[in-house]
Amino acid sequence: MRKTIGLVIGVCLCFLFFSGNVTAVDYDHTYSDPSGDVQELGDVAVGGHDYIDITEVKSYQSGDNIILKMIVAGTITDAKYIEYWFTIYLTEDGKTLCYVSYHNGKCTGMGGELNASGSGTNTLTITIPITALGEHTTFGINHCTTRDGRAEETDYYDTMYVHNFDTMEETTDEDTTEGGTGDKEFIPGFEIAVVIGAIGISAVLISKKLR
Repeated sequence: MRKTIGLVIGVCLCFLFFSGNVTAVDYDHTYSDPSGDVQELGDVAVGGHDYIDITEVKSYQSGDNIILKMIVAGTITDAKYIEYWFTIYLTEDGKTLCYVSYHNGKCTGMGGELNASGSGTNTLTITIPITALGEHTTFGINHCTTRDGRAEETDYYDTMYVHNFDTMEETTDEDTTEGGTGDKEFIPGFEIAVVIGAIGISAVLISKKLR
């Protein structure tokens, strides 16, 4: 009986130990950026160009998809020289980056074409199937960029940095405000399920011992 009880306790401890390391990816992030900070090539502030002036970006899970949203001060515009970009990271060290772009009505990323909407409004909405991300341990927005390259001598753009994985440090740009966590969270109720499973195993072992 003592051996059986010891075995049960050991099983419980092992399950509880490993349950503490099981996490879920958090896709819910929101970041804001002030309007009026569009620049031209050479980092010269020019303002205006509200159709590429980012004011907020966000991501969240909806069913089996991840939704990316970019909000601008003006309206999302389809034109040959206008681009909207997301750079997202899928590992904590930032070594796995992927890019999503919207350009003249077409959205691409994760090796294929993605669904996007919002042209003519102030919000670009992009849908990414979670399966398209492949294996990943986290999900976060590294930075976002918009660009208008129609001018002959210069480009106009707005870049919103959230993280800077070139230096492996979180960006402290005072113009960027974080409204999400970016951390992984524990799966609620998992520990309880583990304990119930361990109790079930102990019941079976004890019943066999008493026969």
